[in-house]
Amino acid sequence: MGTANEVGLSFSLLLFIIVAMLSLAIAIVVFFIVYQKRLLLQQKQIRDIEASQQKRLMQAVVSAQEEERRKLASELHDGIGSLISAGKLYLKKIETSTSLQESKPLITEAGNILDESMRTMRELSSNLSPASLQRYGLVAAIEDLCQRVRKLKSHNVDFECQGEVIRLPEEVESSLFRVAQELVNNTLKHAKASNIDISLRFLPNHLHFLYYDNGQGFDLEAPKPGSAKSFGLINIESRAQLMDAQLHLDSSPGEGMNLLLVIPKSIPHVAH
Repeated sequence: MGTANEVGLSFSLLLFIIVAMLSLAIAIVVFFIVYQKRLLLQQKQIRDIEASQQKRLMQAVVSAQEEERRKLASELHDGIGSLISAGKLYLKKIETSTSLQESKPLITEAGNILDESMRTMRELSSNLSPASLQRYGLVAAIEDLCQRVRKLKSHNVDFECQGEVIRLPEEVESSLFRVAQELVNNTLKHAKASNIDISLRFLPNHLHFLYYDNGQGFDLEAPKPGSAKSFGLINIESRAQLMDAQLHLDSSPGEGMNLLLVIPKSIPHVAH
């Protein structure tokens, strides 16, 4: 009798253990399936975010290119185009003039218009691709940019360079110069600042680009959609990503703006 009870108890215990192990195995399988689904969902979300960021980056690059083309077309039309039209009118007057005495002032004025056209063309060429950037590099190009702002006598501009200066890949120097241009233009047009400080620090493995103005600043959490300021910042962000640079931006209303770009010195290629 005792033996039968013991056998029944052992069988019940064994059955309980088997059921428990099966339940545990099923729980592990269910957990694994749920975990896999969550992992796949997270991976999909990461891919979606990366795709969205890549799309946003490409859109910013395309928008920047289109904006540059629009500015170029406007400057060609309003500057060079109007001067050429004026020069054409003077040439027609010269053609119909009846004496050298009558033609002389017209020829002088046509020459002045030609000189102005050449100056405008040089300025336009310098804005698109400064000769100093191609010949002497980033430091010289930024110094020239600062010098042009100083000539306006509207802002105090300070530029300093620290460390051993080296030439970076042409695409990196061009992209970083465009960032400096964008920041200076934003300060002149929007910031209501009086001081601009720009700094380049050549460190062993990185280049630090620092920019500061003491203007009115802005709220980083609430950019104005479609404003020139927000477009400029998107443009800067896209160029920073293309340079594989870390971007740190600090601003608030009434507190000016601080920007730091940390650019690795070893970059295989930058598209722009």
